[in-house]
Amino acid sequence: MCYLLYLEFTLPTHYPNKFLLIIWLCIIFFFCPNFLQAQNNLGLRTGLEDIETLVKSPTKWNLKQGLTFLSISGLTYAAMYFDDDIQKFALENNAYANSIPMQFGRIWGEPWFTGTVGLGLYLQGLAAENSANKNLAFEIGESAFFTGILTLVIKYSFGRTRPRVTNDQFSFLPFSFKNDDYVSFSSGHTALAFALSTVLAKNTNNTFLKMIFYLPASLTAVSRIYQNHHWLSDVIFGGVLGYTVASFITNRHTEKKEFPENPKPSFQLLNFAYPIKY
Repeated sequence: MCYLLYLEFTLPTHYPNKFLLIIWLCIIFFFCPNFLQAQNNLGLRTGLEDIETLVKSPTKWNLKQGLTFLSISGLTYAAMYFDDDIQKFALENNAYANSIPMQFGRIWGEPWFTGTVGLGLYLQGLAAENSANKNLAFEIGESAFFTGILTLVIKYSFGRTRPRVTNDQFSFLPFSFKNDDYVSFSSGHTALAFALSTVLAKNTNNTFLKMIFYLPASLTAVSRIYQNHHWLSDVIFGGVLGYTVASFITNRHTEKKEFPENPKPSFQLLNFAYPIKY
């Protein structure tokens, strides 16, 4: 615990909300295993097993998975050659940069928003004895945790310059901790947005709802380019990262049948007296 508190005050100050979210999630996963364990088998054991499996997963990829990774990497690199043109187009047509859809997209990708959604679902599940929502909250928190850690490692390893600082999409300054001008790749907002949307979408069998859940994440990706915070390739890789991590978490729990007492029912409207049903 003391180490986590020290970490909070010594890490770069230009990402305080992201680090606060990660610290909060660390406390949940590693210091409060019973927080999410009531009436389900999720908790410290599941979290640690998921970490181990995620870390080892690249060593167990089959040919299809390896080719998928290479394709995504190739697509991201190819998109870099269009980054400058997309940025110029966005700047020339930015009359709606601060419009409600763009601001909504930005908020959907904020770390505090993901934390609030997860905490809200857990508290509702606790109050209504709704284990399905507590499971959902765990998946949101776990996906955000993994996505956030991976995003930070990628950001500081590549040190890509943001478009608001340079017109050169191939400008990189790895391991620069001065400010957030050199953490453009990949987009953290987009990654978190797609992680949140993917967890929600994976917890419903309703195709229309799946589309609705991905709409705000798509707005997040557009807003990051439109508001000149990221290049096109940043949001492409960020979106894929968030989707992949969240899919890994939800698929793993489904395959392990973590929720045998909570099969996914058909969706009904939000009900704070009974479980939220999908």
